[in-house]
Amino acid sequence: MDQKFELERFNRNASKEEIIADLQKAAALSGASLTIESYKVHGKFSMDTCRRRFGTWNKALIAAGIAPTKVNNIPQELLFKNLEEVWLKLGRQPRLSDMEKPFSKYSGGTYEKRYGWSNSLEHFVEWANNTEEETFDESAEESEREIPSSNTTELIKHRTKRYPGPKLTIRVWQRDGHTCVYCGRSPGNERGVKLHVDHIFPWSKGGETVFENLQTLCEKCNLGKGNTD
Repeated sequence: MDQKFELERFNRNASKEEIIADLQKAAALSGASLTIESYKVHGKFSMDTCRRRFGTWNKALIAAGIAPTKVNNIPQELLFKNLEEVWLKLGRQPRLSDMEKPFSKYSGGTYEKRYGWSNSLEHFVEWANNTEEETFDESAEESEREIPSSNTTELIKHRTKRYPGPKLTIRVWQRDGHTCVYCGRSPGNERGVKLHVDHIFPWSKGGETVFENLQTLCEKCNLGKGNTD
C-alpha cells in the first residue's frame, strides 16, 4: 500500500510570531485595511486562534503593526488628538472627506456617530482652547543670541518656549483664517501652501511665544523675512 497519511498541524498551537507573520502577509495581499472578512480569504489561522493568543482581534492586529479597522469606545482624548494631527498636517480645518488614511487614524464615520461632524469640530475647538498648554519655560533658559546694547552685551531671558505647541498653533491659524497675513495665500484655496506660526515681535529681541505675539505666515513669506526671529 503506497498511500501515506499525514496529520495536519493543529493551528491552535501556533506561536504569536507565526500568527503575526500571517497577519502581515494577509494584509499585503488584501491591498487595503485588514478586516476579519479579508483575513478569512488570505489568512490561514482562525479567529479563535488569533483571539486565544492575543485576547482580541484588534490586539492581534496591533501586535502585527496593523491599524484596527474598527475600534469601539475610543477615548475622547484620542479622537481629539487625532483631529489635531490632521488639522496640523493639512494646515486648515479638516473636512469630513479628509478623515481617512493617510491623514487620519479614525474614519469620519467614527466622529459622525459620536458627535456629528459639525459638533465634532465644535467640541474639538472647545477642547483645544480650554486645555492649558505648556508654553511657559519653567527653566527660563537664557537665549543663545546675545543682543548688544550701547555699552554692554546682555542675554535675553524668555518666559516661554520658542516654538508654539499644536493647540496654540491651531488657535493662531483659526484667528487668522488659515491665511498668510502677508500675502493672503491659504491651503484652503491653493494646493501646496504650508502655514507657519511667526513671532510678531521677534523672539531674538525678547518676543514671547504667546497668542497675542503670534501670526500666521505661509512658508514662502516666513522664509522671506530672513533670520529676524
